[in-house]
Amino acid sequence: GSTEQQCASMKSDSEFQQTEFQVWRNRFPWLHCLRVPGIALGMQILLVGFVTSCLLLIVRFSFPEAGQGMGLGIRDFESLLSQPTHSFLEALSPNATLFQLLRRYLGMGSVDFHWGTVLILLIHILSGLIICRLAVSQVSRNQGICLERSTLRAFRSLPSFALSLLFPVLALGGLQLGIVLITLMDGIPVAGPWLAGAFYAIEILLILLSILLVGGLIIGWPLIVASLAAESGDGFDAWSRAFDFLRARFLSILLTFGLLIAAGLLIQAVWGEVFKLVWQEFFEMIAWHQQTPVERMEYSFLDVSFREGARGFIALWHVLTGCLVDGFIRGFYWVSVTTVYLCVRASVDRVSVREFDESN
Repeated sequence: GSTEQQCASMKSDSEFQQTEFQVWRNRFPWLHCLRVPGIALGMQILLVGFVTSCLLLIVRFSFPEAGQGMGLGIRDFESLLSQPTHSFLEALSPNATLFQLLRRYLGMGSVDFHWGTVLILLIHILSGLIICRLAVSQVSRNQGICLERSTLRAFRSLPSFALSLLFPVLALGGLQLGIVLITLMDGIPVAGPWLAGAFYAIEILLILLSILLVGGLIIGWPLIVASLAAESGDGFDAWSRAFDFLRARFLSILLTFGLLIAAGLLIQAVWGEVFKLVWQEFFEMIAWHQQTPVERMEYSFLDVSFREGARGFIALWHVLTGCLVDGFIRGFYWVSVTTVYLCVRASVDRVSVREFDESN
């Protein structure tokens, strides 16, 4: 009896110390989504996003065929309004990269395999494990954790992530094997066409199951990353939780995540406009001294080599600024994934968002 009274008094004291917004946030976990922009603008997450963008840029130059679509320009409202679909898909680069890897196995056009695409996916996985770990502590406890610890944990979580993908990959391979075997039945003498016709409905069913499995894998694999970052467990636990949450709250996940990414693109465009204005003023100042048109000056800085001295370093800073703007959306993506995962976890399993301890 005394223990229950102590627990009740501690609970009442903690509720008394909370602000009104925190009380409402505990009652409605989805209000945590309002904190995503502030968390994504944290120094540690911005740093990881910046490094991620720089690594993606290096892979793009090393493997041009695998890095299509990632430009050097600073994203602003002009590029967002002129190419909204391209900007949205670029923000969803982790999902789009896995889709590119699976396309050649689905028969959706002739897509060659490139190791650059694998490197891009690996960079997204590592940065996702690091950023999700940082975001879990901010969302649940509103406290930061050491970046070095998050990085070491990310590398230790790679085997668990590979294990979590083992079951869907084996299932997809089995479905594809069944489709191939039914297709090969047509080559059997005499009875082949009859057997292929008899199993035609089964082949259609296997194709539909493959499409559903691939679609769920492309959409839901970031939830596996968030699960490994938020909770202790192996890859099978992460896959099971991600699959259950995706099945139970599919529309809520898509709607909330889509709205968050749209908000992130707007914030990125505002940030891009600020940097674009700063660089425009800088270009005009140099053009005034060198009597060079601003348009030509800006283009030459983007395409200049370091052999030209100081102008090469100006080009370097311009590229790094673009990586900083692009790195924001990389971090914003994984913070959104983490917040959505914790909110869905609280909604489905009735577990408070504050229950996630950074010691896990």
